[in-house]
Amino acid sequence: MENRKIQVDKYSENWPAIFNDEKVVIQNVTGNVNIEHIGSTSVPGLNAKPVIDMMAMADDLNDVMNFVEPLKKIGYVYIPELELQIPDRKFFQKRIDDIPKYHLSFAEPTSQYWKEHILFRNYLKTHPESVNEYENLKKQLAEKFVSDFDAYNAGKTEFIRSIIEKAIMELKTN
Repeated sequence: MENRKIQVDKYSENWPAIFNDEKVVIQNVTGNVNIEHIGSTSVPGLNAKPVIDMMAMADDLNDVMNFVEPLKKIGYVYIPELELQIPDRKFFQKRIDDIPKYHLSFAEPTSQYWKEHILFRNYLKTHPESVNEYENLKKQLAEKFVSDFDAYNAGKTEFIRSIIEKAIMELKTN
């Protein structure tokens, strides 16, 4: 648990450009790895914590260990203990002034982690009513849990799972 207050900011038109700039910085040290903008900052109009979430494609998750040192040189810290919670990703974080600003997850494109994050993002981009529901939930959770990031994230789980299920059903009917 962190000692910072959960901050949900108004959507910024700058977030896609910030992602694109950081993507180039990352690709300069990792090669031309495919990087997707995920999470709330990737959904136009959605209020979010001002942290750019990114997901990079890894053909083999074990190869990601070759990026630990190059990413460290551009400010990313590898956090292996999070693999206990989500074993099909490698997670890095970049802080600015000791505040998380970028989250970078590596995942294999065939993994559940990869597929679900893309489904969730894409569904929200095409369903504004779900964006409104998610935004309201996040505001309520931020007020309720103030600085308990674990509880805040856990509070979003049921909604996220329901959106992923809706996205899967939509794919099956199209």
